[in-house]
Parts: sequence; C-alpha cells; structure tokens
Amino acid sequence: AHAERDKVRIEWVRAQQNAWMLQRNTRGRIPVAHAQRQTLVQQMGRIVRQSPPPPEQELALYLVGNLDLNELADLLVEAVASQENPKLRRAAANSMGELELERLVSRYPSLIEHESDDDVRFHLLRAALRDLSQGYAPPPALASVLRAQLQHGLPPRLCAPSLALLGLCGDTDSIDLLSKHARSDAQLFVGIAVTALGRIGHPRCLDAVLTASRHSDLERRV
Repeated sequence: AHAERDKVRIEWVRAQQNAWMLQRNTRGRIPVAHAQRQTLVQQMGRIVRQSPPPPEQELALYLVGNLDLNELADLLVEAVASQENPKLRRAAANSMGELELERLVSRYPSLIEHESDDDVRFHLLRAALRDLSQGYAPPPALASVLRAQLQHGLPPRLCAPSLALLGLCGDTDSIDLLSKHARSDAQLFVGIAVTALGRIGHPRCLDAVLTASRHSDLERRV
C-alpha cells in the first residue's frame, strides 16, 4: 500500500515540477515556496528513507535538487555514501550540485575519493565544480584527492573536470601536474589546464603557460 501511495505522490510531484518549469528564477531554478512545501519535504524524505523500488527513489532524489529542497541535503550525502545502486548515487550526486549549498562543499573530497563508479564520480566532480564556481571556498583535502586520482590515471570524462577543479582550488602543489597537461596532445586538456594555471596565478604558472604557448600548432598557441 505504501508503495502504491508513493507512486501516486511521485506522479503528483512530477506534475507539479512540470507546472513550475515556466516559473524559473534568475538562477534557472524552480523555487518551491508555497503552503505545501513542508508536506512535500516530508513526503520526499520518507520516500528516500524507506527505500521504495529504485525508479521511485531515483526520481525522488532528483526532485530534491530540481525543487531546491535544501532541508533534505543530508539525505543526498547519505545516499551517495551508502547506496549500493549507482543510479541512486548518481541522482543524489546530481542533486547536491543543484542545491548549490556551501555546507555541502566539505563533503566532496571523501565522496569523490571513495566512489568506484565513474559515472557517479563524474556527477560529483560536476557538482563540486558548480559549487566552487559560485565562489565557495574549496575544502582543503579536495586538491590532494584530485591530484592522486589524476596521477593514477583517469578517463577523459573525469580528467577534464578534475583539472578545472584544481584551478579553482588555487593549489600550487598542482602546478607541475597542470603544466604536464598543458603540453598534452589533447587540445581539450590543454585549454583546461592553461585556464587552471591562470586561476592559480603563481609565477611558476606563467612559465608553464609560456612553455605551452611555444607549440608549433597555431591553434595550440592561441
């Protein structure tokens, strides 16, 4: 009976979400500020906590971010850290970035370090990139986690946001690693690494950028 009620409630929330799509604010978000907000928060929280069938729980986790239900932020962290189903971890990671809460930033290093699924890790990296781009201070452990993973080897989809995050961290210990990528044969990595070096702003970064700019290819020099 609970499962059937959850399905009905999820469909109701989906309908409400679609109705609010035309009410986005200047941040492109869908604000939920109405008399039923607390009821909605309670319903979504119960669905996530009671572990209904994965499709319903996955949608509920996405809706926490889509509807800015900040009250359930801790449930997102818990889901990323403990759910066995990578689809549920991915939904929770995505919503962490959607909420753009400063207090969630400190959780990224541990979650990124211990995540085994590349798709989930990509959404965590993207969420961290989104939050740090808002001007939130980077957690001290983030740069070292990213450096270790880059040195171990990452697929391109994970390498790109990791390099960008090192720049936002302003981590001078990453200059040599970024300099290496600035000389890469992959044009995408060159652009991201050079931008990251510029963000760090250390004198050694200028040397690395000048070295990379001496490449024979005109597009690379630009």
